[in-house]
Amino acid sequence: MRAKCLDYVGDCDSLYAVNVRLAAFLDQHYHDAPHAGLMGRSPAAVWQQGRPHLRPLDPQTLRDAFTTRTQRVARHEHAPT
Repeated sequence: MRAKCLDYVGDCDSLYAVNVRLAAFLDQHYHDAPHAGLMGRSPAAVWQQGRPHLRPLDPQTLRDAFTTRTQRVARHEHAPT
C-alpha cells in the first residue's frame, strides 16, 4: 500500500493536501482492490459482508462504554525517611 499510495499522492505542499490525496486513494483504489491477505477479496467486500452483524449505537451507549468511574479512598502516608 505504501508504495502505491506514495505514487498516487505525488508532490504535495501541505499536510492537508497529503490527507486529501490519501483519502482519495483509499476511496478510489485501495478499498476496491483485491488483497492477498483477504483471500483475493477487497476490503470493501469484506466490510459489506460483516455489516449485517453491526448494530448502530446511540451516543449515550458509546459514552457509557468508554466511561469508567471508580471510587477510591486516598490516605496520606509519609514515606520512610
